[in-house]
Amino acid sequence: MFFGVQIMNRTMLTVALAACLLLLLGTESDCVDLVDISRWESEKDVERLIDALGDKDAMVREAAAQTLGRVGDPKAVDPLLIALGDRQIIVRIAAAAALKKLEEPLGDWIEKSLNGSEIARDELAKRKDPRTIAPLVKALGGPSIEVRANAAWTLRKLGDPEAVEPLIKALRDRFPIVRGAAAWALEKLEDRRAFNPMIIALSDSDGSVREAAAYTLGKLKDPQAVEPLILALQDRVFRVRVAAAYTLGGLGDPRAVVPLIDALGDAQGEVREAAVWSLGKFGDRRAVDPLLKILGDPDPKVRVASTWTLGKLGDRRAVDPLLKILGDPDPKIREAAAMVLEELGEPLGRLIQNTLAGSREAGNELVRRKDPRSLDPLILSLRNRDGQVRRAAVTALGRIRNPRAVDGLVVMAGGWDLRDRVVASTALLEIDQKFFPDLLVAVFQVMARPASLVYLLCIVSVVILAMFFTGRIGRRRGRDV
Repeated sequence: MFFGVQIMNRTMLTVALAACLLLLLGTESDCVDLVDISRWESEKDVERLIDALGDKDAMVREAAAQTLGRVGDPKAVDPLLIALGDRQIIVRIAAAAALKKLEEPLGDWIEKSLNGSEIARDELAKRKDPRTIAPLVKALGGPSIEVRANAAWTLRKLGDPEAVEPLIKALRDRFPIVRGAAAWALEKLEDRRAFNPMIIALSDSDGSVREAAAYTLGKLKDPQAVEPLILALQDRVFRVRVAAAYTLGGLGDPRAVVPLIDALGDAQGEVREAAVWSLGKFGDRRAVDPLLKILGDPDPKVRVASTWTLGKLGDRRAVDPLLKILGDPDPKIREAAAMVLEELGEPLGRLIQNTLAGSREAGNELVRRKDPRSLDPLILSLRNRDGQVRRAAVTALGRIRNPRAVDGLVVMAGGWDLRDRVVASTALLEIDQKFFPDLLVAVFQVMARPASLVYLLCIVSVVILAMFFTGRIGRRRGRDV
């Protein structure tokens, strides 16, 4: 038993001595390296100092970079530029400082770009110096998440094909911020080598990566991407669905038509808008009826897109629905509808739009035509936020004299705006209707509106107060006499 314990103690002592020896040797080696660097500086041995930039010890690399800056030999510029992509920040800072001493501004711009400066990226893109790529590619493999991501964003700005393979490798990074930056960089580069990695990236756990993958696949124009992109229309992140919708439109494969029509029912307006614009690129008449249904979409961007897309499809079924949306509250939509109707050979849309814009000539021509299709957009315009549009619609309806406008005019004549009340009341008197009971009923409805009751109450109050004060003044004068 005692013998066994003695052997164990000897073994532990041997291990401890070996560990101490290794530690001492390692420390001595470091000291020697730093001493060597000092000696190489005095000897101006630039070649060995450059070799030391690749040493395993970060402190040695830092010292080598600092020394090269002091030596001032221009041969050190390119190796120091590469050192800007070092894994350790102390080495990158030393390399940037050394390059400043060597009067090489490129180093400062690269360092700033790795710290996230957009100005530095723009400057590097403007310079187009091929030496920029190597340190950025090297930085893609560094330990800092932010540096890796910034390197990818900078490579995107530069657009150099040499970065494609390293960026594809960065798509496998553990952190989504890096994968996303790499994916968007590849989207800008538009390189065929990225096709298969981007198909895989459509299933990435990060939405930004999937979005970038969808756009990249659109730029690569490969029909094999159609089916995966159709599946991406169901992605849980709406930005991915938007990207898939736009990309499918750009690919122009007829397999995408029905899925894009289905996407018109998406809960997000941006997805619906993307689907609308993409459907316009196919020229498929199956899209006409679904597009007509969303002319009343709550999102004005979707309504504008639907209007222009229907014009592009050139189907006459769109004429009457487009005439109705000339009463839309958004002036961009009204103008788009008028232009599309002109393209479809229907001048009535332009007449209505110009009338609402205040054109007397258009208003006269609209009244002369008395086209019943003009009533709906004019009546809808009575609710427009723009007072000029409302009053232009009222004037036209009064001159057209169609009884269908009565209900809308009653609401406006009983509203809060005094100018609207006057114009709408005048138009009501011009409408073709019998004095009894039609006109009297309309007058009663106007007076029963809340605004009318408030105005009436104010008028009665003013009259009563006037009578009261007039009476008091009269009584005072009587007493004085």
